[in-house]
Amino acid sequence: MSQVIEMTVYTFDELSDAAKKHARQNFADTNRDYPYDNWWSFEGLIEAAGWLGVKIANREWTDVRGKDRSEPKIHFSGFSSQGDGASFVGSYSCAPNAVKDVAENWPKDETLNVIAAELTTLQVRAKLEYGQAVSCDIDNTANIHGGGTYCHSGTMGLTDLRVALDDAGDLRPTDKEESELLDIMRRLADWMYHQLEEQYDWHFSDECLDGYLQDETFDADGDIIEVRST
Repeated sequence: MSQVIEMTVYTFDELSDAAKKHARQNFADTNRDYPYDNWWSFEGLIEAAGWLGVKIANREWTDVRGKDRSEPKIHFSGFSSQGDGASFVGSYSCAPNAVKDVAENWPKDETLNVIAAELTTLQVRAKLEYGQAVSCDIDNTANIHGGGTYCHSGTMGLTDLRVALDDAGDLRPTDKEESELLDIMRRLADWMYHQLEEQYDWHFSDECLDGYLQDETFDADGDIIEVRST
């Protein structure tokens, strides 16, 4: 025999402070490991990389509805486990205005400004030594060499590192120059990871959680109640 149980339900704004805290915690615990795809904004990361001379590659595919899709090859996992981090796939070439562009657009970001200065110094040395700029491709070596599951900056490697010479073919920079450039690219990936971590933290801030919970219905303790119309 079915029973009808009557109870008082509340909107989020009607809850006590303690019940609101409980509701936020429940939502965060339920969703923390399953972030939504539309949480992440990569535009700023791609733009900043572009000022440095880094072009992020795109992954393109056709979805089940036949619609062409595209997303940047910025891979990451996080944000509290060993092995978490970010990496990217793309290419690098000299950006003559890197220092100026980064200083104008990210004046307070020490990491980006240091990277811009170091890349410029590297390219000045290459110009003096080879007469041309250094360029390379950037990839995730774990994926290249056996499908590793990690995607932090330490999995990144450089391929096709070269100095293009108009009349003498291509020269390969020294191992020291390769190591220096790889270190810079990995620090750029670490910077991307910290930007994504800030986005993640914002989505679990009280302000953002309160927005998620506005359309839910609760009992007095802050547990979500599914209300069915009869």
